[in-house]
Amino acid sequence: MSGNAIADSSAVSLPRVLPHQQDALSQLHAILQNYHSNDPFDWLDLACGRGQIITHLNDTLPDPEERAKICYFGYDINNQYAGEAVALGKKFGLKGADVKIGNLNDFAALVSLEQQFSFITFTNAAHEITPVLLGTLFFELILRLKPGGTIYFYDMESLPDQELGAIPWQATEIRRLLNFIFKELGAKNKPPSPQRWQLTKCHTWSFSFKRENLDVDDATFAALVPELKTKTDTFIKQLFKEKLDRTVEQLQDLMEHRGTETTPAEHAEKLNLLYDYWSLSQIFK
Repeated sequence: MSGNAIADSSAVSLPRVLPHQQDALSQLHAILQNYHSNDPFDWLDLACGRGQIITHLNDTLPDPEERAKICYFGYDINNQYAGEAVALGKKFGLKGADVKIGNLNDFAALVSLEQQFSFITFTNAAHEITPVLLGTLFFELILRLKPGGTIYFYDMESLPDQELGAIPWQATEIRRLLNFIFKELGAKNKPPSPQRWQLTKCHTWSFSFKRENLDVDDATFAALVPELKTKTDTFIKQLFKEKLDRTVEQLQDLMEHRGTETTPAEHAEKLNLLYDYWSLSQIFK
């Protein structure tokens, strides 16, 4: 898996609503209840896949007038899904629907600063990009957020099925990242606190960032972004160097004290650690 690609597995179309879709759509519904502007409500859905989240709008936004406010803008690496997402937008009565094709590390070049959004979703994809890109992407999204806008993040702490190259974030790591960013910006408000969820096969995390959370004006923030990206890159690399060191220690412990695994659980633990070691080591090549 490349550091900026979105795996095809992220685009599986399911008839039932998934936890991250339910949470994101609940927030969308609440925001639209208080959206009284005559301007279109611009929604950016990063790693949108087939736009399958749109299929649930009939239930979560049953009022056609509310759906008609939404201009949906998807962003995904896979060109074959773009037409499906646009077709779903038309089917469910959105004001507009479009999809931009590109890698996430090209987002800043492909989506201009003039394109501003009221709602941004980035779900089940953070583990599929290099960790340093998440910090850069977060800043680029803030720069494209309308006043009063919201960014919703969600991902898994571990994968039900291992993917070579995937690097999941823990909720504690996301919390440390947000604390670092707010401190570096001199913000007086507290950063959003990631929530952690226990699902059947894994833990997940999520948080919502509202533009008013960051008590730094747009001009000041934009001027600080270049330096902030450099500092955040360094912070994230250190964060994941610590994670790599812990992984190595755990592997050494398995080899020195347990010997050959004797149970399926021990075998699964070793396999997960080996996947983690390979993925984390790629950051520091």
